Amino acid sequence: MKKRLFIAIELPENIKNELTIQQNNLIKKLGIKGKTHKDALHLTLKFIGSFDEEKIEELSQKIDDFCSKIHPFKLTLDKLSCFPYCEKPRIVFVSAIPIQPVKAIAESLDSICTQFDIEPEKREFKPHITIYRVKKQAKLEEKRVNPLSFTVESITLFESILKPDRAYYKPLKVFKLSGE
Repeated sequence: MKKRLFIAIELPENIKNELTIQQNNLIKKLGIKGKTHKDALHLTLKFIGSFDEEKIEELSQKIDDFCSKIHPFKLTLDKLSCFPYCEKPRIVFVSAIPIQPVKAIAESLDSICTQFDIEPEKREFKPHITIYRVKKQAKLEEKRVNPLSFTVESITLFESILKPDRAYYKPLKVFKLSGE
C-alpha cells in the first residue's frame, strides 16, 4: 500500500498562534477560503509523494541516522511574501532565516530520498511556511513581520491525507536533531 508523504519542521504552538494572527490580517483582502488551517502550518523540507508503506521504516532509519549528526538550530520567521509574486499571488507565505542550515538539511533529505527512486527537487529551495493558497485575486505587498524565533530540535515525517475539505497531516515519525 502507498502513502503520500513529506518531511517537515513542525512549528511550536506559540508560532502557530502568531501566524494565525498574520492570516487574520489578510482575511479582508483574501477572504476566508484558502487560509491554511492552524494545525497544518509547517515548513516543508522534502515532498516525497506516493511511497510504499513497507519501505517507510528503511527511509526512517536513514533520516534518523542523518538527524543524529545535526545540531538543533534557531530559525526566525521574518517576512510575508508571495509566490509567484505579490502583484498576483497564488501562495502567501512567511519566509524563514537563516536559509543555509534549512537548505542544507533539505538538500541532504533530497539526497536520501533519491536512494528510494524519489525524484530530486528541481526548484531552488526557499524555506517558507504557506499561510494562504489564494482563491480570490488581490494585490499584496511583501513586508517585514515581527520576527518569530524558535529552536528547531526535530523534523517530522508526515502522511498527507487528502479529504474533500482539505489535506490533513498525520505525524508518522519524529526525528530528534541530536548532533554530537
